[in-house]
Order: sequence, then C-alpha cells, then structure tokens
Amino acid sequence: MADASTTQASRNALQKLSRLSRRHFLAGTGATLATLGTELAIGSKTADAATPQPLKFSYPETRKPKPGDDPYLRTPLAPTFEQRRKLYLQWAAKKPTPTNGNAVWMELLKLEADTNHTLTANVLDASLNARRDTSDFTIAGLVRLYYLHHANGRLSQQQADAIRDVLLDYKYALDEPGLSEAEIWTENHQIITHGSDYLLGQMFPDFNFKNDGRTGSAHRDKAHGEVLRWLNYRARVGPAEWDSVPYYNMDLAALLNLVDFAGDDDIQSRATMMVDLYLFDMAVNSFYGQMGTSHGRAYAQHIMSAAGDSLVSFQTMIFGCGRFQSVDMACTMLATSRRYTLPPVLEAIGLDQPAEMVNRERHSIPLTTEAATQYGLKLDDVKDYETWWAMGAFTNPEVINMTYDALDRNHMWNYEMFKPLHTTGRVLRPLGLMPMMSRLLNPDSNGIVMSEVNKVTYRTPDAMLSTAQSYRPGQKGYQHHIWQA
Repeated sequence: MADASTTQASRNALQKLSRLSRRHFLAGTGATLATLGTELAIGSKTADAATPQPLKFSYPETRKPKPGDDPYLRTPLAPTFEQRRKLYLQWAAKKPTPTNGNAVWMELLKLEADTNHTLTANVLDASLNARRDTSDFTIAGLVRLYYLHHANGRLSQQQADAIRDVLLDYKYALDEPGLSEAEIWTENHQIITHGSDYLLGQMFPDFNFKNDGRTGSAHRDKAHGEVLRWLNYRARVGPAEWDSVPYYNMDLAALLNLVDFAGDDDIQSRATMMVDLYLFDMAVNSFYGQMGTSHGRAYAQHIMSAAGDSLVSFQTMIFGCGRFQSVDMACTMLATSRRYTLPPVLEAIGLDQPAEMVNRERHSIPLTTEAATQYGLKLDDVKDYETWWAMGAFTNPEVINMTYDALDRNHMWNYEMFKPLHTTGRVLRPLGLMPMMSRLLNPDSNGIVMSEVNKVTYRTPDAMLSTAQSYRPGQKGYQHHIWQA
C-alpha cells in the first residue's frame, strides 16, 4: 500500500493542475491516479518523472466592438420573422466562403439566398475531409446539404456522391468499431451524432455503412431510440449545459435537422417542441437579444462582449433585437428550414419588456442514487453512461467505476485524455478503490459535473441580473458561469 507521504504527494501534484480544457482536466486526473495506481501495485514512492506538470491557462482572442460594426438594435430589425430571415440570407451571402470545414454553412446559405448559385468543384474539400474533434458539427451540415440539394440539380453528381460517401463512412456512436478523435459524448454532441445517424439511416436504409458494415435501417432503428431518449430526458430535466451560448447553438442545429427531415412523426414533433422550449429559454433569459445569464458551460469570448456572443445573430432572426454578426450552425439551419414555424406567442414573449420580471428555472439532476432512481437511471450501469457523461460526470466517486467500464467496453483508450485512466483502472478497479481515490484526491475533473441548478433571473427594461443559486458551494468548477449582471 502507498504510505501517507505518497498519497500527499499525489494530492499535491493534482492540485497544481490549472484549468485549461476538458481533455487536460481528464488527462491530468488520470496521470495523477495512474501514478498512485502504480504505487499501490509496487509499493514505491512517487517518481519525479511521473508528476504531472502545471498547465498554463490562456484566454482566446475575445471579439470586442469595433468601429464600423453594425449598430446593436433594441427594437426589431424588421416586423416579421420571414423578413428577418431574408435579411440574414442577404447579409450572409455577401461574405466569402471560408476554406476550412465551415465552408458547408456558408454554401448552404448562398444556395438558399440565390437560386443561381452553384458550388465550385473544390469548395467543400475541407468539410469533406473533417475527421477530428467537432467534425460531427460539419457532418450535420453535410446531412442538411444532401437532404436539401442532392436531387434538385444544385449539386453535381460528383459532389453528391462525394458527400454521400463521407456520410456513410463516419463513426456515429461510441460503441461502434474503429478509432476516432471526435469527442461525441457531451450533451450537444450526442444529439448531433445520434440525429445525423438517424437521418442518414432513414435516407440510405439499404446501404451498408462502411465503418461498421451495418445497414442504414439498422443505424436508423438504433439511433431512433437514442434520439428519443435524449429528447424525452431533456423534456423532463432541461439541458445540463444550461443557457450555454455555444452549445445551445449546436443543440438547435441538431434539433432543426430533425424538425425538417425526420420521417417519424414522434421524433419530428418532439424535436419541434424542444426547439420551442429552447427559444422560450432565450426569450426569458436575454437582454435585448443577448443571453446574459448564468451558464452551465461558457467561454470567455461569449460572455465578455455581445460582439462575441454566437447566439446574437440567431436571436436577431427570431426576435429582431441585436444584429447580424456571425454565420453559424443554428442560424444556417433556421434560415434554410422548410418546416419550422416560429410560434407568435414566443415572438411576443421575446419582445416583451415588462417593468419587472423574475424568472426561476431548474435544470439537470443531483448526482445521487436517489435522483438516479427517480429518473430510472443507475450510477453504476454502463447503459446509462451517456446520461452521466452529458452532465460532465466522469471521475466523480459516484460514477468513476462506470466511466472506466464504459471506456473499456467501447475500446476508447485511444483518446489521449483517457489513456492514464487505463493504467489506473487496471490496478484500482479490481480492488474497488477508484471511488475512494476520487473522493480522497478530489481531482479537478470532478468539477466538470453540471448537476442540478436552481437559477433565478431578474430583468427590467434597463438591467438584468442572473445567478445560479448556492450552486455546489465550496466545490470545484470548470466552465460554469455562475452569475452575470
């Protein structure tokens, strides 16, 4: 067994880790626990070479207001949603198409804005070759591009075939074979990948998907259940990534794909209702088009200035206040949607400015056995790992055994962030010591969890205040944004 000095050394090394990214959180945790696991196995002291090195934190460049920016509007840009949608298309169509994976979003908008626009031969090369993390975002765009235009002459046969081949050669679930670098286990990634898998299985029921050899109909049927599980659970408890500017954007993109293309009435209607719910969230949590509230996950560039808020353009299209300032996933899906209709009551709520408004919300669930039982879940059952991982519960004592088992079952040790946990688990998992070590060391990765939050927002026409009330006091955090004025 490791002596007291060994345990203290591991704890000290862990506490030196700075907050940087989810993968560094998990990798740092695993490295420290792996060191401790080795000590438990051979009874040795901590080696200097195995001590994790401190990580440096740096903010990305934050978009700030600049001379020449369009004015930020506190009154509607145009009276109707359809007028604002056309104005957005005109605004976006003037911008050059990027040469990276984001080309698909710009081309979708240009095809919508101009009936004479055609794709040049190589404009989608970067999008078609996307395979790394966040490539599932690009896949969702390609799904929309194929559904809308593969048969109407807007794509050449060569382009349509190239898109189809890419879509049929992607890993859409963690339990599929093959290696991937895409981190498709968080809440927003789950609905994007399961939604794309369902829609492609629906489009190509008799084709064999190259990654696993299963037919499209098999993919459709499996993904059908995963999509409904995601929708039904969020309808009950709300998003764990509550009021998150970047990740509401991704959720909405995935949901609007299902609204437009799902052949199953149950999925289509539930996805539509979920879009409505997200828009209501925005309406009561925004200050003239900026979602300036507490967030479950946030980045500096999205909260330090409205100029960097990636939902401002979307809200400008929906409600009218704000300005057009980004071409993004949610805006593209909304501007090219064929089936989603903005309910007038939501538009009215978004524009309403009462003298005083107090909004109270609850999202997510506690990380407890009692809460798990209430919602038909288990903390130690691998079949529920996506639900816990979606709320950032990876290495917490309640779920760390389940995390190890899920990683092992799904052959996920190729992810750099999880490799150290492999060493850890081989020693600690059979001994039943992983929960104890997580509790004892309390690694930074335990702070990722987005458990139940009770949020309150107070708004007048002149100001807005928002906070997550008494949220996990004294515990570690990660990308949580607890209060904002």
